[in-house]
Amino acid sequence: MVQELAQAFHIAPGVLYTGIMAALLISALVVGLVLHRVLNHWTKKRQGTWGEYFFALLESLPIPLLVLAALYSGLEMLPLPRTFERISSTTRRGVCS
Repeated sequence: MVQELAQAFHIAPGVLYTGIMAALLISALVVGLVLHRVLNHWTKKRQGTWGEYFFALLESLPIPLLVLAALYSGLEMLPLPRTFERISSTTRRGVCS
């Protein structure tokens, strides 16, 4: 599907893969920053209670977890170009033998 989409837009498939991955990472960063701000607000709102510690712990998690999720989902959903498939298959053969 990505190949046909690249042909429809008259761009190289590598450029389209890069654009899709960049869009996934940028959206993960934006959502992570919004969640960080919300959790920071809740941490300040709950000062002096156990909620402060709970939200302070959660405050640092959204950005790295969403970036990892975006990378993982991008690699799982998008088919790799043939050059990368060839590289991964040769390394697998070298490990197994």
